[in-house]
Amino acid sequence: MAFNIKTLEFDTHLFGYKVGRIELHNFVKKDLELLKGQVENEAFRLVYIFASDERSKNTLNAAGITFVGETRIYVNESLKAYHINNNSIVLYEKGFVSPSLLELAYASGAFSRFFNDPHFTNNENFKIFKTWIEKSVRKEIASHIVVYKAGSREVGLVTCNLINDCCKIGLMSVHENFRNKNIARELMQSLAGLMARQGAKTITVTTQSENTAACRLYESLGFHTRATESIFHLWI
Repeated sequence: MAFNIKTLEFDTHLFGYKVGRIELHNFVKKDLELLKGQVENEAFRLVYIFASDERSKNTLNAAGITFVGETRIYVNESLKAYHINNNSIVLYEKGFVSPSLLELAYASGAFSRFFNDPHFTNNENFKIFKTWIEKSVRKEIASHIVVYKAGSREVGLVTCNLINDCCKIGLMSVHENFRNKNIARELMQSLAGLMARQGAKTITVTTQSENTAACRLYESLGFHTRATESIFHLWI
């Protein structure tokens, strides 16, 4: 029996060791040593395991594989053409990452598995979010960056990639000193309005179930849960 472990070239290059990804279904204890053996033989140091069924999750938990969180995929298929009259909300058009934008990118990963897994010891968490915002600014993985500004400083951020009629949100955060001021809601409404006017029919966003504030925000804006997945990190 061979498992379909996909090598993640981006993560491998960024972290400096071989990283893979696998989705498991109906995974049972007798298959665990087979999986570990294949991971070792193929020289992976880390494999991200995605599991959605209870049998697989129970098997992995019982084996002590590092659980790093549950993700929740939200979708909104009834976009409203919001018009937010707030001059503080603008598109980010700079060709570089400002210090305040980088700070927001780091903040967006507060509940991320890259911050939650103590086995990361070489600043992998910062590397991945720094690269994410840099590639977003270069429009390699994002078509739009919407920010909330306080003076010359960005204090709120949402990135997205619009492909055909589907918008996928990437990073979302508000500076800790500016929370509880409806900034996240206005950013999301501004983005939804912009996407609706550009022909989008759906918006999807993935967040961590542990991030209850984000979950409540998305649900209050008409998003519903499409799927949930538990993620484990298998380290060798």
